[in-house]
Amino acid sequence: MAKETLKDILYELIKGKVDAASRILTEEQKTPTRVEYLNPGSQHVNGMLAVDKACFTPDIAYDAEDITDVLADETAIGFALYQRRPSRKGDREELVAYVLGSRDLEEVHKNDHKTFYLNSAAIIPDLRGGNTGLFPSLMGLFEEAVRQAGYDHVILHAFDDPILTTCYEQLGYRKEHFIKGYYADEDEAVVDNGKNDAWLMRKNIRDQSRVIRSVIDPGIR
Repeated sequence: MAKETLKDILYELIKGKVDAASRILTEEQKTPTRVEYLNPGSQHVNGMLAVDKACFTPDIAYDAEDITDVLADETAIGFALYQRRPSRKGDREELVAYVLGSRDLEEVHKNDHKTFYLNSAAIIPDLRGGNTGLFPSLMGLFEEAVRQAGYDHVILHAFDDPILTTCYEQLGYRKEHFIKGYYADEDEAVVDNGKNDAWLMRKNIRDQSRVIRSVIDPGIR
């Protein structure tokens, strides 16, 4: 996706014109595409569960209770991306990516009122990478909504995987500190094989132009 097209999408989303952004995405992808606000209702949950199942191992993927708990939080901010895709029963619209965050006090210090937590973000495997621009657009929308809610930073946890951490670094996130065994179950011993390790990553979203430019140009901090 061309940088100017991506910038147009982000500006429309930032102005609250979700329909206009969806039209641009549709024209660029040659596939009917739309963005939806996530809300406490249940209409998006099944699609989010399907995306998680495609992206994560069962011990890491969210279950329905996890998702509904975050959506029910009064601070929750999230967006889903839908696309019309071929299936055995003909073309049908499917949720293909989402981002969801909240003021998760288990992850954000209770006295840090300017930091927001990205609980989960995922895009189905066949839409990753390349020049689709879908995930950067969705993350840009999420970050701007968080900024407008009064926060200055977004933090997230990412597996200690160079491909994943590089993806977030390209979106403007920076590694803050390493956490050994972050993803290990509470009831199991941490196996020293690195699969449960994570990085806490942070992005400064205080300035709106920085949010846009950091998606267009990953070198912007």
